[in-house]
Amino acid sequence: MAVYRADQITAALIMEEFPSVAAELQHTPEITADYLRENHADVVAQIEEGARTNVDEDAIATAERERVTAIMALSRPGAEAIIDAAIADTSMTVDNVKVQLFDHENENRQSTADAHRADGESLAASVQEIGKEGAHDNSDEKSAAEKAHEKIMAKLDKGEK
Repeated sequence: MAVYRADQITAALIMEEFPSVAAELQHTPEITADYLRENHADVVAQIEEGARTNVDEDAIATAERERVTAIMALSRPGAEAIIDAAIADTSMTVDNVKVQLFDHENENRQSTADAHRADGESLAASVQEIGKEGAHDNSDEKSAAEKAHEKIMAKLDKGEK
Protein backbone atom coordinates (compact mmCIF):
# COMPACT_ATOMS: atom_id res chain seq x y z
CA MET A 1 0.00 0.00 0.00
CA ALA A 2 1.26 3.42 -0.95
CA VAL A 3 1.41 6.36 1.44
CA TYR A 4 0.43 9.81 0.15
CA ARG A 5 1.16 13.24 1.54
CA ALA A 6 -1.82 15.58 2.06
CA ASP A 7 -0.76 17.83 -0.82
CA GLN A 8 -0.75 14.81 -3.17
CA ILE A 9 -4.37 13.77 -2.50
CA THR A 10 -6.63 15.15 -5.24
CA ALA A 11 -9.97 14.19 -6.75
CA ALA A 12 -8.17 12.75 -9.79
CA LEU A 13 -5.94 10.57 -7.56
CA ILE A 14 -8.95 9.23 -5.66
CA MET A 15 -10.78 8.45 -8.90
CA GLU A 16 -7.78 6.61 -10.38
CA GLU A 17 -6.48 4.79 -7.33
CA PHE A 18 -9.70 4.31 -5.31
CA PRO A 19 -12.67 4.08 -7.73
CA SER A 20 -15.02 2.52 -5.12
CA VAL A 21 -14.49 5.48 -2.75
CA ALA A 22 -14.99 7.93 -5.61
CA ALA A 23 -18.27 6.21 -6.56
CA GLU A 24 -19.53 6.37 -2.98
CA LEU A 25 -18.63 10.08 -2.68
CA GLN A 26 -20.49 10.88 -5.89
CA HIS A 27 -23.69 9.26 -4.59
CA THR A 28 -23.83 11.02 -1.23
CA PRO A 29 -27.47 11.88 -0.52
CA GLU A 30 -28.64 15.46 -0.08
CA ILE A 31 -28.77 16.23 3.63
CA THR A 32 -32.20 17.58 4.52
CA ALA A 33 -34.24 17.65 7.72
CA ASP A 34 -36.15 14.57 6.54
CA TYR A 35 -32.89 12.72 5.77
CA LEU A 36 -31.56 13.55 9.23
CA ARG A 37 -34.81 12.41 10.90
CA GLU A 38 -34.71 9.09 9.03
CA ASN A 39 -30.99 8.35 9.40
CA HIS A 40 -29.91 10.27 12.50
CA ALA A 41 -32.98 10.56 14.75
CA ASP A 42 -30.79 10.75 17.87
CA VAL A 43 -28.99 13.85 16.55
CA VAL A 44 -32.29 15.52 15.60
CA ALA A 45 -33.72 14.81 19.07
CA GLN A 46 -30.64 16.32 20.68
CA ILE A 47 -30.88 19.49 18.53
CA GLU A 48 -34.61 19.88 19.24
CA GLU A 49 -34.12 19.44 22.99
CA GLY A 50 -31.36 22.05 22.99
CA ALA A 51 -33.64 24.49 21.18
CA ARG A 52 -36.45 23.92 23.69
CA THR A 53 -34.26 24.45 26.72
CA ASN A 54 -32.88 27.71 25.32
CA VAL A 55 -36.36 29.24 25.06
CA ASP A 56 -38.03 30.08 28.34
CA GLU A 57 -41.59 30.82 27.24
CA ASP A 58 -42.71 31.80 30.74
CA ALA A 59 -39.93 34.39 31.03
CA ILE A 60 -40.79 35.80 27.60
CA ALA A 61 -44.50 36.03 28.47
CA THR A 62 -43.72 37.64 31.84
CA ALA A 63 -41.42 40.22 30.26
CA GLU A 64 -44.03 41.13 27.63
CA ARG A 65 -46.77 41.39 30.27
CA GLU A 66 -44.55 43.73 32.33
CA ARG A 67 -43.76 45.85 29.25
CA VAL A 68 -47.46 46.23 28.36
CA THR A 69 -48.42 47.01 31.98
CA ALA A 70 -45.71 49.67 32.24
CA ILE A 71 -46.81 51.25 28.96
CA MET A 72 -50.46 51.24 30.04
CA ALA A 73 -49.47 52.98 33.28
CA LEU A 74 -48.24 55.91 31.17
CA SER A 75 -51.67 56.33 29.55
CA ARG A 76 -53.36 59.70 29.78
CA PRO A 77 -56.23 61.42 27.95
CA GLY A 78 -55.33 62.41 24.43
CA ALA A 79 -52.46 59.91 24.15
CA GLU A 80 -54.50 56.77 23.43
CA ALA A 81 -53.13 56.39 19.89
CA ILE A 82 -49.53 56.51 21.14
CA ILE A 83 -50.23 53.94 23.86
CA ASP A 84 -52.10 51.58 21.48
CA ALA A 85 -49.31 51.76 18.88
CA ALA A 86 -46.64 51.13 21.53
CA ILE A 87 -48.44 48.08 22.88
CA ALA A 88 -48.80 46.65 19.37
CA ASP A 89 -45.11 47.24 18.52
CA THR A 90 -43.16 44.69 20.57
CA SER A 91 -39.88 46.51 19.88
CA MET A 92 -41.19 49.66 21.61
CA THR A 93 -39.69 50.13 25.08
CA VAL A 94 -41.21 52.04 27.98
CA ASP A 95 -38.50 54.71 27.62
CA ASN A 96 -39.37 55.17 23.93
CA VAL A 97 -43.03 55.66 24.89
CA LYS A 98 -42.05 58.27 27.48
CA VAL A 99 -40.17 60.22 24.82
CA GLN A 100 -43.15 60.05 22.44
CA LEU A 101 -45.53 61.21 25.19
CA PHE A 102 -43.20 64.08 26.10
CA ASP A 103 -43.08 65.20 22.46
CA HIS A 104 -46.87 64.88 22.19
CA GLU A 105 -47.41 67.00 25.31
CA ASN A 106 -45.01 69.67 24.06
CA GLU A 107 -46.93 69.84 20.77
CA ASN A 108 -50.22 70.17 22.69
CA ARG A 109 -48.75 72.88 24.94
CA GLN A 110 -47.54 74.84 21.93
CA SER A 111 -50.86 74.60 20.08
CA THR A 112 -52.74 75.64 23.26
CA ALA A 113 -50.40 78.59 23.77
CA ASP A 114 -50.91 79.64 20.14
CA ALA A 115 -54.70 79.43 20.55
CA HIS A 116 -54.63 81.49 23.77
CA ARG A 117 -52.38 84.05 22.13
CA ALA A 118 -54.85 84.43 19.26
CA ASP A 119 -57.78 84.70 21.72
CA GLY A 120 -55.92 87.29 23.78
CA GLU A 121 -55.12 89.40 20.74
CA SER A 122 -58.76 89.26 19.62
CA LEU A 123 -59.97 90.21 23.12
CA ALA A 124 -57.51 93.10 23.32
CA ALA A 125 -58.76 94.44 19.99
CA SER A 126 -62.37 94.19 21.20
CA VAL A 127 -61.58 96.01 24.46
CA GLN A 128 -59.83 98.78 22.57
CA GLU A 129 -62.81 99.11 20.24
CA ILE A 130 -65.23 99.29 23.21
CA GLY A 131 -63.00 101.87 24.85
CA LYS A 132 -63.17 104.03 21.73
CA GLU A 133 -66.96 103.74 21.51
CA GLY A 134 -67.50 104.57 25.20
CA ALA A 135 -65.20 107.59 25.16
CA HIS A 136 -68.05 110.15 25.04
CA ASP A 137 -69.59 111.21 28.38
CA ASN A 138 -73.09 109.86 29.14
CA SER A 139 -72.97 110.40 32.88
CA ASP A 140 -76.39 112.14 32.85
CA GLU A 141 -78.10 109.27 31.13
CA LYS A 142 -78.92 106.07 32.95
CA SER A 143 -78.57 102.80 31.15
CA ALA A 144 -81.62 100.64 30.54
CA ALA A 145 -80.26 98.14 33.03
CA GLU A 146 -79.96 100.76 35.75
CA LYS A 147 -83.51 101.98 35.10
CA ALA A 148 -84.88 98.40 35.24
CA HIS A 149 -83.01 97.82 38.49
CA GLU A 150 -84.50 100.93 40.07
CA LYS A 151 -88.03 99.86 39.07
CA ILE A 152 -87.58 96.43 40.61
CA MET A 153 -86.19 97.88 43.83
CA ALA A 154 -89.04 100.35 44.09
CA LYS A 155 -91.61 97.56 43.70
CA LEU A 156 -89.89 95.50 46.33
CA ASP A 157 -89.86 98.42 48.73
CA LYS A 158 -93.63 98.79 48.29
CA GLY A 159 -94.16 95.05 48.69
CA GLU A 160 -95.37 94.55 45.12
CA LYS A 161 -94.61 91.60 42.97
